[in-house]
Amino acid sequence: MSALHKWPQGKIMRMLVFTIVGLLGLELGWQGYNDLSEAIDGGGAWQGMVGGIVLSVLALVLIIGGIVAVFFRPKTSDLLIEVEQEMVKVTWSSFSEVVRSTVIIGIVTVVLAVVITAVDFGNNWLVTDQILGANAGQVEEEDDDSDLLLNQEAAVEDSAALEESTVVEDSAAATGSAE
Repeated sequence: MSALHKWPQGKIMRMLVFTIVGLLGLELGWQGYNDLSEAIDGGGAWQGMVGGIVLSVLALVLIIGGIVAVFFRPKTSDLLIEVEQEMVKVTWSSFSEVVRSTVIIGIVTVVLAVVITAVDFGNNWLVTDQILGANAGQVEEEDDDSDLLLNQEAAVEDSAALEESTVVEDSAAATGSAE
């Protein structure tokens, strides 16, 4: 690794990629630092310490690997140089074209949302009212009422059985004490 590979060429793309890699490395390092701090402050849980160390090492590897790949590795440097050269050749849209396209996309999105909502309500109406019948909602209410009635009847039967067992136990206790 003597010098930067073809340094002045592709400078913008190299710096952009290095900035992104550096920010990712800093984020990993910050998360590792937070994990280590929480583990130390919280009584030294080894899982937090190991996680913090692993994240910190990954951050260091990412940053060093990014520097080597972006500035010293010929294949990566050549790719970034070619990308920058191609980006210069691109014909970019004017501001008014971008605004017009954005407005059209927004309008089409709203129209599609309205159409999809209308189709959804139409399908719901067709299935519940036309195919299943107009009483589909009422059947569920009647089922709920009959379930409530059955539950009340079962509760009454349970309380009657409990009273009978209490009476039998009381009479047995009275018979046992009389003997």
